[in-house]
Order: sequence, then C-alpha cells, then structure tokens
Amino acid sequence: IAQSYLRTSNYDLAIEHLNSIDNLNETQKSVYQKVTYQKAILAYNDAIATEAEMLFIESLKHTSDMRLSNSAHYHLGEIDLSANSFNEAIKHYNSQSFIDILSEYSLGYCRYNKQQYTEAILHFNKSMNSEHQEISMDSRIRFADCLYATKSYQEALNTYRTVAEKTNLPYLIFQSGMCLRRLDRNSEAITTFGILSNDNRFGAKSRYQVGMIQFESAQFDEAE
Repeated sequence: IAQSYLRTSNYDLAIEHLNSIDNLNETQKSVYQKVTYQKAILAYNDAIATEAEMLFIESLKHTSDMRLSNSAHYHLGEIDLSANSFNEAIKHYNSQSFIDILSEYSLGYCRYNKQQYTEAILHFNKSMNSEHQEISMDSRIRFADCLYATKSYQEALNTYRTVAEKTNLPYLIFQSGMCLRRLDRNSEAITTFGILSNDNRFGAKSRYQVGMIQFESAQFDEAE
C-alpha cells in the first residue's frame, strides 16, 4: 500500500500508513526512507526550510539506500549553511559516505566563514575541478581570498590574475592591487588601483588605497 502511495506521489498518505505500523520490516523501512526523502525534496525546492529539515531527518531514521542518506545529509548541510549554522553544516557534509565536489565547495564556505582559511583552502582546491563553470570560478576566487588571508600574497596575486584572464571582475583587479601593496610593489599597485578609479563599487576604495600608499611615502600633496 505504501509503495503504491509512493509511486503516485501521495507522500502524506504513505507516511501516515507507515507510521501506523509498530515494527517496520526492511522493505517498509526502505519505503519510509524514500517517501520522507521525496517529500523533503519538494519542501526544499519550495524553500520551506523548516519542513524540509524535519523530513530529511525523518528519512535518516532508516538508511537502506546510502545514496539517499548522503543526499539527505548534503541538503541538511545546505540548510544549515544558509542559516549560518556552520558547525552543524560541517557535521552533515562529513556524515556522507562520500564527499563530492559540491560538498567540498560548501565545506569550503563553512570554513571560510569561520575564518579557518587553511582548512578552506583544501576544500576550494578540490571544488575548483567542478564541471560547473560558476562553481569552479568562484572556488578559484575564494581559494585566492584564503591565500590572501593567510598572507600568501604572491600565490594569491597569481591566482587572482589567472582568474581575471577569464573574467575581468573589478573585485579581482582590486584584490590584485591589495596583494601588490602587501608585497611593497607600490608603483604596480597604484597602476592597478588606477584602473578602478571610476568604478561604482571599488572606485572610492581604490582611490583610498592610492592615497594611503602616497601618504606612507610622504607624498602628502598627492595623497591629499
């Protein structure tokens, strides 16, 4: 009966039927895992996070299908990551039997947001190999950000410039300028910041950095 409800997407009826049984056999446990998982996915796709979370946890009561268990942990991790519950998210991602590239990417952000940059580097280094262009590109940028945060300025600069060859984002130019400044290559930094002098988002920040470089070099008129 429960399998029939599952096939016809009557998830509530299937769950209700299975909950009326005191001791589920292995087949019934498998159906319970599937039906609660499927309903959780619907809630997740509809952005009903609380319901989705509850149902994913329900689906993990029975783990006959490891693929579904891994996916439930992944989605629970995504829900916790969105809620800035980074420690809980990390637990869920690591509860999977296999950590795929998407999970590595999300783990990178968990560590990044916790300012655990050395650990984040390891995750982003793996997720850079994603076949999804957007994830691969963003992973490279965050990888460079982590290098910058750990004061590996030359490596960060190289990475920012490599990414900039594919997408000339103002952020990459600004961060390249910051790396050059940290490396005491001030004339190059001024030239790099100059590219953004009229940029809506980074113009003021770039002019400020040039002013600070000039101020620290006792070029007070230029700095002013």
